[in-house]
Amino acid sequence: RSVPKIGRYLGNASDLVWPTVNATVELASDKENATINITAKEEKNGINKIEIWLLGEKIKEYTYDNIKTEVTVNPPYIATQNGKYTIKAYGDLMASTTVEVTGIMPGIEFEPNGNTTWEKEHSTKIKVQETEEKIKSMKYQWTNSVTEPVDNTFTEICNDGDTICKNGVTGQYYLWVLLETENGTIAKRRSEAFKFDNEGPNITSFTATKYSETGITLSATAQDNKSSIVKFEFYVDNVLKGTETCTATTSSISKSKTITGLSTGSHSCKVIVYDAKNNNSTKTTSGSTKLYVWDTYNVNTATKYVKDSGYINTTISQENYSSLNVTNEVSFNEDYGFGTNATTNMFFGGWWQYDSWRSKKYAVFSNMVYVQYTGNNSVTGTTGKKYYVYDVKKYTCSRKTVYIKGTNRNSVIASPNINQYPVNGNLNNIWYVRRNKPE
Repeated sequence: RSVPKIGRYLGNASDLVWPTVNATVELASDKENATINITAKEEKNGINKIEIWLLGEKIKEYTYDNIKTEVTVNPPYIATQNGKYTIKAYGDLMASTTVEVTGIMPGIEFEPNGNTTWEKEHSTKIKVQETEEKIKSMKYQWTNSVTEPVDNTFTEICNDGDTICKNGVTGQYYLWVLLETENGTIAKRRSEAFKFDNEGPNITSFTATKYSETGITLSATAQDNKSSIVKFEFYVDNVLKGTETCTATTSSISKSKTITGLSTGSHSCKVIVYDAKNNNSTKTTSGSTKLYVWDTYNVNTATKYVKDSGYINTTISQENYSSLNVTNEVSFNEDYGFGTNATTNMFFGGWWQYDSWRSKKYAVFSNMVYVQYTGNNSVTGTTGKKYYVYDVKKYTCSRKTVYIKGTNRNSVIASPNINQYPVNGNLNNIWYVRRNKPE
């Protein structure tokens, strides 16, 4: 036999006070869940507990310290299943109300739900969390935005338990699944972001600098803020000439390689930069080895008489000197040559002071040069000029055509051959002046 349970004494019916309880339901716009807003009040004894029941099971409980003002469940209860929910509010007595949640679409679990590691390819398994709504169809698409795609853009069909793969893109992408139930309700579910990297590093600069007559220095700067840079390959004329590696980094990084043993002249240059996922980018430029450079000028010519190496010591007396035919003075430079009479190409002249410190004098007569080293006596020649007349050295002379750099700068000529043109001099009536270093 069952024994009757004895409840506590409640008193007169007129003295009993029941709580009031209210609940409303708001379905989320994405239909993933619903919000149940709950309020309760019992002014005499206060609210001490609120419970939420579903299918005969208590699924949530809130406790209070006999609050006599209106109690609001905060935050509101989020329902993830369709069904009839019973809300119970307790004071000294208990009151309840029932609300029904409908329209929640089945949820989807993504395994994994996003991935923050940059990869060339990602995949995720989709698993439907069944509700009372029965799935009629499922479609999917990948987008690089959290903006919800419109329904007619879903074309790929999938099923519960499928593994969806994606590759060939770069950036953050999301997997969207479109669900349609048998009663025609449509909802969309989205994964968290998957990070894809199928793009090579950004090469910000690449230069080819002349290094030597047979060498070029290649320098590159690059950055990859996804998978990180790991390697630089340097090519000349499509032949790999050197590799520079580095610890994987997303920072901007520069590498250089000097390549020697090249033929002198121009070359095609290339760099390939790789990231940690073997994505790569290429940049090309043209470069050349160093060339020797000459500035060219016009050439001026002059006829000079050059003192020969031998000389004869002699002294010219006043009488002998005065008998010489002195017609004009000419200049003479020991290191370079003599002036000459433009008409006869013969030496004529009188003494000319070349070096005042040494008091050295020169006279030129009939293809002979007379050089005075000592003495200070002088006579007056037939032209009325005074000349030193004794203690001289007499030289023989030779005629010579000399070439002098002109003042007109014509052009610049470059060559890999250091001996192709004079360092500073005449060649084929062009005066070449080579610069100190190759370009």
